[in-house]
Amino acid sequence: MRGFKIDIAKIKEQLRPRNMYNSFFVFLAKKHRGILFLVFLLLMGYSGFVWYQYIYAHQWEKSRKDEYVKAKDTGVLFQRDKFDDMIGIEERRREDRKIQIEDANDFFRVKK
Repeated sequence: MRGFKIDIAKIKEQLRPRNMYNSFFVFLAKKHRGILFLVFLLLMGYSGFVWYQYIYAHQWEKSRKDEYVKAKDTGVLFQRDKFDDMIGIEERRREDRKIQIEDANDFFRVKK
C-alpha cells in the first residue's frame, strides 16, 4: 500500500458524462474504425429501407382508401356560362389579329 494512491478528483473527472462520451468516441475512432463504419452502413441501410417503405411501398387498408376517395371526390361542375365567355374572348382576340398591319398607324414613319 505504500506506492498506491487513489486520486478521487481524477476519478470524478473521468466519470463525468461528457468525458465518458468523448473517451468512448475517441476509442471507436482510433481502435475500431471498422465497427464505426459498419454501424454507419447499417444506419444508412435502415434509413433507406424506411424511406422506400414510406414512399414506394405504402399500404392502405380498403376502408382508408375509400375514405380518401370520398374526401377527394368533389366532382367537376362544368360551368357553361364561363366557358361561353372564354370562347367569346378568344374569338374577339382572333378577329383583332386579323386586322391588317397596313391599317395600323405607322409610328416610325417608315412608309412615305
